[in-house]
Amino acid sequence: GKSGPSNIGNVISSILLCKPITPNFNEEELCSIRKDSAEISALVAELQEFMPQSEADI
Repeated sequence: GKSGPSNIGNVISSILLCKPITPNFNEEELCSIRKDSAEISALVAELQEFMPQSEADI
């Protein structure tokens, strides 16, 4: 009889523990992706300023 409640308790505890962790992890991932995208966009903008015609000609 002990195995049943303990298993349910583990499931409930894992759900309660995982729910707050997952959104925080996703937010950190999204922030890092947005930061990388911004840096890449800045680099592309700089390259286009130095070489505005070359890519268009190719």
